[in-house]
Amino acid sequence: VQEVLSKADSAGDEQKAALQGQKARYQDEIDSLESEKAQLKARLADSEAQVRILKSRLESAAVDPWKFSDFLQEHTEFTGNWERLHDPFKFCIKGSKPPESWDTVVNVTAMDKRKAVVPPYPEKST
Repeated sequence: VQEVLSKADSAGDEQKAALQGQKARYQDEIDSLESEKAQLKARLADSEAQVRILKSRLESAAVDPWKFSDFLQEHTEFTGNWERLHDPFKFCIKGSKPPESWDTVVNVTAMDKRKAVVPPYPEKST
């Protein structure tokens, strides 16, 4: 009887040791997964911050019709109806079309390259 009890205790000790070993392996795996989760959360937070920065830059880089008109006035010799040139820029920024009744012609001459061959306007990319 003593021998059977001893073997039972020994088997119980072995099961406890095996269970402890398995518990330790699972805990290591849990710790590893929690660490990976924390790293992924940090990467996600960094990515979200970059998206916010890029969106902010994109919004602040929007074309301003007045800035463009001022640029033309400062760096080109502009004659004619500046309001009619300025107004289509405003419609463009708003994403709308100018009135159908408008009949506007814009003629650009590069005085320093009067005889230069100008390639056709590129196709609109979609």
